[in-house]
Amino acid sequence: MTRNKILTSISLLFFFILLSLSVSFAEEIRIGIEPDNFFTTLRAQSFSGKWQLQLFKKTATGTIVVTEDILGGEDAVLMLIPKGIIVRMSSLKNLDEGYDSAKIVGGELLNLELPQQSPRILQGKLDITILDKEQLCIVNTVNINNYTISCASSEIITCEPEAAKAHIVAVETKIHYLKSHSKHPDDPFDVCDGKHCVVYPGTGSNRELIELLYPTISNHLIYYKDKLIFPRYHHTCGGKISSAKDVYGLNNEPYHPSHSDLKDNKGSENCFHSPSFHWTLEIPIATIEDFLSLEFAGGASNVFTKSEPIKVNNDGRILMVRILGRKIKEIQGIEFLEHLHNFYGINSIKSMRYTIEKLRRSMLVRGMGEGDGVGMCLYGADGLAKKGMNYKEILNFYFPGTTLK
Repeated sequence: MTRNKILTSISLLFFFILLSLSVSFAEEIRIGIEPDNFFTTLRAQSFSGKWQLQLFKKTATGTIVVTEDILGGEDAVLMLIPKGIIVRMSSLKNLDEGYDSAKIVGGELLNLELPQQSPRILQGKLDITILDKEQLCIVNTVNINNYTISCASSEIITCEPEAAKAHIVAVETKIHYLKSHSKHPDDPFDVCDGKHCVVYPGTGSNRELIELLYPTISNHLIYYKDKLIFPRYHHTCGGKISSAKDVYGLNNEPYHPSHSDLKDNKGSENCFHSPSFHWTLEIPIATIEDFLSLEFAGGASNVFTKSEPIKVNNDGRILMVRILGRKIKEIQGIEFLEHLHNFYGINSIKSMRYTIEKLRRSMLVRGMGEGDGVGMCLYGADGLAKKGMNYKEILNFYFPGTTLK
């Protein structure tokens, strides 16, 4: 073996030791899996490692605990019926006692399947409980390092290492902020797996680039005046970043100001290469009333037939929308965008930075950017990395006045 090969082997060994140590000592976080979806059955299959299913039932004399191994390739189907949770094992063993709760622990990779949902590969452990006596509640507990890698991997749009580092730091900061400022104070988990918190598809979507970069910047969090921030980021700003005050009406996020997405205020916009920098969409006029009726109407006395922007900021983003009909309703532009996505799909109107041209039977929507336009533009970060900025400079550009600790 040559000297270069020996040095390479030593470097790789050191990297994996560093990665394993960072994972071993990380704190844990509890993620609610599909908490807004109603389901009474799930399938758990061992992909690797020896998993153990633990079932619990309270009785007058104590708690009964039953355990079953789920070996590689085997699975267990848990179903909720009136008397509690029952189990069908792939080994053909049935557990029909009716249990109050269950845990799945001990293995390495587990495939979780829920009705009408894509399968997801998970690590850590699962806690399954009964919610309101009629549906299952699943909580996946993992260490924050693995969770950060999975969440960042699901959102990443860049192959530039410095842009990816900036994204990882923003994701990890957001996770730590949500853990200490939970949006689910009354639930048995810290965060959920949807856009309400951070999208979490499980470890099966992990990107190698994120796994390689994470140990080099783990535990770097973003602070403003010694306080952890809630970092906002989006797909594409279209050349203009808007403030959190404008879009969300928030006065307590000065690290989210309005500014142009230009390096040194010259040249092309940092996200100009994004496929969502400019976009167009044609919407049949006949669907508008259906959209307003299904998304906003509340009975025959509250039917809406038309909408119009009533407040637009200097960046061209619609901040407030008025909905007209028998009654008048006014809502924030960002909320209106969520309703548009619910009805037309997330790939329809991509942002609230658009104009409308009325045609004979349709409306031509011309827009710029994708997302809320607040905080770090992910395509802009990619562009800044291509222009030579490192991840610290990128974060300072999008979150001015902040520091890394």
